[in-house]
Amino acid sequence: MSDEETIDEGRPSIPRLLVRNIPTVLAIAAIGWIYVSKALTPTHPPAKPIPIAKIATPTAMPPEIAATPPAPTTPAPEPDRIAHLEALVQEQAKTLDALKAQLAELQQAESDATESSQQLALFSSLSLLKESIHSGEPFTAPLQHLYALVPTDAKNHDAIIAALDQLKPYAEKGVPTYEQLQTQFDEHLKKALAPQDDHSWMHSLQSLIRIRKVGEQQPGDDDEAILARAEAKLSRHDISGAVKETEGLSKPAASAMQPWTQNANAFIASFSALDALQLAFAADPHA
Repeated sequence: MSDEETIDEGRPSIPRLLVRNIPTVLAIAAIGWIYVSKALTPTHPPAKPIPIAKIATPTAMPPEIAATPPAPTTPAPEPDRIAHLEALVQEQAKTLDALKAQLAELQQAESDATESSQQLALFSSLSLLKESIHSGEPFTAPLQHLYALVPTDAKNHDAIIAALDQLKPYAEKGVPTYEQLQTQFDEHLKKALAPQDDHSWMHSLQSLIRIRKVGEQQPGDDDEAILARAEAKLSRHDISGAVKETEGLSKPAASAMQPWTQNANAFIASFSALDALQLAFAADPHA
């Protein structure tokens, strides 16, 4: 053994020691590697890779919007086609204007027909009312019809209603005719001129011989003269004048003539209201 290989005869050299302990060294290195690998290995499993297709962009649209196909592009119309469309629009506008005009005419015709129908019903009721008054018949029905038919916007609405109100008290029984007033006057005249004492000799004589004053020119304020003037005025259809004459009668004669006077006043009031009603309707044809 040389000096280079042995430092001390009693101790082996380092190279020779390594050679003899190679298995031990390798074992120690393997164990160290194992520990180092465990220390460097992470404790949680590695994250799965995210597919590129599933990576959302910040401006991603909702599926329903994203699924909407793009609107088709319309090619610019040709000049001839534009002119054709404009002419078609103008033609349709003219047709629409014509239809509007026809509709307006129909509506006006319907309105005129309704108004004419109302006027016909109104004047028919007025005619029936007039006929009933002249014939002395009750006129409740035509009077109620007129109340219902008079338009609220009639020009003479208030005057018409006032005339109807004046007729209302006589509608149920009607008013006597002129002929009936003449007959009733003669009947009540006898009672008015009869003596107060039925047992007097004068009454007996007058019952046999009837002599009384007649004529409108009879002077005096006695009952016989007053009734003579009233009778003459009644004969010439001056009913108002006849009634005015009876205002001067004595109480007994006035009481005897009171039924006739009441009927005569009803006649005057009814015909006065009828005249006012006809004038009001004539002044407002659209009533």
